[in-house]
Amino acid sequence: MVNQNKQLETELALRYSKGEKHVLPQLLTSLTPMIQTHVNKWTGNLPQDVLHGEATSIIINSLPKFDPKKSSLSTFLNTQLQQLSRFVYTNQNLVRLSEPRNIKVGVFKREQNRLRDELGREPTPLELADALSWNIRDVEKMLKSLTSDYVASSSQYEGVFNEDKYSDYIEYFYRGLSPENQLIFAHTIGYAGLPQLDVKGIARKVNKSVQYVKDQQKLLAKNFRAGLRTGMF
Repeated sequence: MVNQNKQLETELALRYSKGEKHVLPQLLTSLTPMIQTHVNKWTGNLPQDVLHGEATSIIINSLPKFDPKKSSLSTFLNTQLQQLSRFVYTNQNLVRLSEPRNIKVGVFKREQNRLRDELGREPTPLELADALSWNIRDVEKMLKSLTSDYVASSSQYEGVFNEDKYSDYIEYFYRGLSPENQLIFAHTIGYAGLPQLDVKGIARKVNKSVQYVKDQQKLLAKNFRAGLRTGMF
């Protein structure tokens, strides 16, 4: 049975390389255990769906280079999937660097909301500094970072996640995301009955920093484009 599966995968890989794009979903489904094995090695460094998307992209981009005369498909793909480590090392710092700031933003917003409820108005920087036991300069810096410095619109992704053009693929892509990234994706383009929000609005919905959301949007867009390059849709 195992040999039959490997033979089928090899046949599908060769057919895909010759231009039969429609066989790719069947091939990727069969290769899911291999993909998951590599994803599991790096779980905790980046979200699983991001890792899965990158691993899938590596496989798709590698298939045209497969030569059955030089190695088996499994050996070839396992070697190619070692590239996943470079992707993790490149991108994990973006996530990790945002974590301390995310904690600080969360503390700031909780106290800001508490004061809003208590005072019935926006608290002044001095009131925030007193409640947080922060330096007034740090409060002003935080207020600026949460407004002018990080005000960003999700419209830049409208051309990438074009629902009219890629409706079938968007549904397929959306279902493969983690719950958090489904929320980020849906609010980025206004999907699954959810309104389109700017980055600040999405950050509030997922209780993460604006920078975290922006990093996730970039990774989602990259994986979305990789899927489109397969010609599946």
